[in-house]
Amino acid sequence: RQMCIRDRVSTQSTGANRHFSDFLLKHSNEATSLANVGLLLLGALRKAQLSIYKDAPDPMDTGTTTLLGGLLFPYAESWGFMTVGVGDCKAFHWDCKKNQVFDITAAARLHVVDPTDPGGRLGYFLGASGEPDLRNLALNFQQVSVGDILILCSDGVHDNLDPESLGIPPNQIPFPEAQLPIDDWHNQTIPLDAKNMAKSRYMCRVLTDIMNDLFNPTTTTTAPSSSSSSSSTKQKDGEKKEEKEKEKEKEKEKEKEKEKEKD
Repeated sequence: RQMCIRDRVSTQSTGANRHFSDFLLKHSNEATSLANVGLLLLGALRKAQLSIYKDAPDPMDTGTTTLLGGLLFPYAESWGFMTVGVGDCKAFHWDCKKNQVFDITAAARLHVVDPTDPGGRLGYFLGASGEPDLRNLALNFQQVSVGDILILCSDGVHDNLDPESLGIPPNQIPFPEAQLPIDDWHNQTIPLDAKNMAKSRYMCRVLTDIMNDLFNPTTTTTAPSSSSSSSSTKQKDGEKKEEKEKEKEKEKEKEKEKEKEKD
């Protein structure tokens, strides 16, 4: 089964994902090894690039688009999922047995500084011949099982999971594995790739909690927020107060019964 998303709207690039998927569907019977699947994905990406130029009156007006596509295929008595990507779209894998989300495309923009730079794109971009921008072209593989979930999303989605976009300083990330010893994302003492890996780990932890809340609510990994902790404390205090009042009432009733017996 093939999957594909793109991000950037232009008249000529709207069919890129369709041409990508059609190519894989046509050649799906050739997905007999990891090497063959990789070649198929690169061929599908080439088809998507060529489709952007097709029937364009002026190649320079075709615009550009990022693209991430993948193919799910039988592998080692289970399933394999391989992606090819150019740009800043992401693929996540939720492992239903481990109750954990993994970033398949974690390395896609490790060395990109400018947040407006997707890292790569298809369409007319480089030089007089209009070559595509393939700086971060990459193939990625993930072994998956029945019941797992694959999530493909553009930066318009995963930016909402980015701790920098959310205003969370690196040293205040609530997950130890994603924390960095700096209080500003622009601090140059930490390498850029380390910062982006920390962001990826944060995204995976947040998505893990979301997926577990949906499918396995007893395994949430995020620590409770201070507001939820305070509300829980207030509730417990209220319950203790109510118990004390009930005990006082019982003592009063016992005293009344003793007075009646004396009379």
